[in-house]
Formats: sequence, structure tokens, C-alpha cells
Amino acid sequence: MDQKHEAKGMAVPDMIVVVANQTRFRRQVIEQRMWYPISLDDNRLGALRWIAIYNTGPVCAITYLARILSIKPYRNSGKYQINFAEPFQLMSPIRLDSENVARLAGHRYSWVQRLNQAKFISDLKPWG
Repeated sequence: MDQKHEAKGMAVPDMIVVVANQTRFRRQVIEQRMWYPISLDDNRLGALRWIAIYNTGPVCAITYLARILSIKPYRNSGKYQINFAEPFQLMSPIRLDSENVARLAGHRYSWVQRLNQAKFISDLKPWG
């Protein structure tokens, strides 16, 4: 457990939420089943098991989830590439709510257990 989460008595998050516009969603999520390039906290790499995809407008919701197969360095960039299994569409998208006036920007860490119970993005907070 990293020091930040150990101090809070929480496990390190097992899920990353990434933000995809329609083009990147189609190309990287559906066609390639990978997300790149992405900066990740090295202390979290071993704990990440899931990737959730937040679609930007006009959808503005987390709509897909996939099991992470591997996380590898992306070229010589100091960033990573996340490879994942076929993503599945959530039965109920996890939408923005009144706490999220602005759209989700940048990736966030959370727990898949929270995602399974969430109706709104704010249900995933506090972010890991």
C-alpha cells in the first residue's frame, strides 16, 4: 500500500477512469483495446485491474469498463500504454450530476466496487 492510502487506511485504487472523445474512443478503446500515452503513478501500477472509459460530449458519462491485461512503457516517453480485454458497456451509464458542473478532465483513480454501485460520477469520490 502506498503511503497516501496507508495513512487513510484504504487499499490502493484498482481502477483508472480515462476521458475519451468520440475519435479516441472508437480508435483506442473499441478497435485497439489500448489506452496510450498516459502518465501513471508508479506506486499504483501493480494495483490497477480495471479501466473505465468516460465519454465526452454529447454522452458525458462513464459507459464502458474493461479488465486490464497489461501496463507497459510507451515508447521512450516516460508514459505508459494500458492494454485491456474487450470492453463491455455498462447497463446504466454513470453520468455527471450537480456536483460535476464541469466535465471530467484528466484521468482519475477509484475502485471498481464503487463503480458497481455508482449512479453518478460523484459516487466514485473521494478519488484515490
